[in-house]
Amino acid sequence: MSRPGQSLPVEELRRRMDVSKENMRRFIKAGAKFSMGTDTGAFLNLQQEDPNASELMLMVEMGMDPLRAIQAGTHNGAEALGLLRELGTIEKGKLADVIVVAGNPLQDMAAMKRVAYVAKGGVRYK
Repeated sequence: MSRPGQSLPVEELRRRMDVSKENMRRFIKAGAKFSMGTDTGAFLNLQQEDPNASELMLMVEMGMDPLRAIQAGTHNGAEALGLLRELGTIEKGKLADVIVVAGNPLQDMAAMKRVAYVAKGGVRYK
């Protein structure tokens, strides 16, 4: 057991990551509903590039259907926050920031790292 401010050996961090991945596989297999978020610490305190895309890729790697992974970051996140009437799906009257990616994330979730542009409030940005 570590104390605040005390680092764990790399072997222990790897063991814990393996346990976490196995637990995630079990939850996915059992049909648990996931929401994604960026509130978790980075492995070895290293900053991740594209943490949302990385999380989606990990969900798929652990056995989640790609569409369910995307819904974890959109629909399920809005539902968990009690905001599903206002956002979380693309529907008339809802708030929506949309990303367009190069590729099909349903076939290759790494496409989520290749953002072509963002549309926010009806305005296209890069």
